[in-house]
Amino acid sequence: MDSVEQYDTLTAAINSLRLQGYTEDFNLQTGHLDCRQGALQVHPDEFEIDKLFQILWSFRPR
Repeated sequence: MDSVEQYDTLTAAINSLRLQGYTEDFNLQTGHLDCRQGALQVHPDEFEIDKLFQILWSFRPR
């Protein structure tokens, strides 16, 4: 696995992934990941994590 990539926003991280060819949007559920509005469920033994991201949130009070 490569080093951790850092982004200022979640949108920037998602856009970077799309530019790298990633097309699916997964949502964490208990025991699996959901994709395509729940039509596809992927369990831990069915995927490999190949990238880590750190989002550098900045709190800006209104």
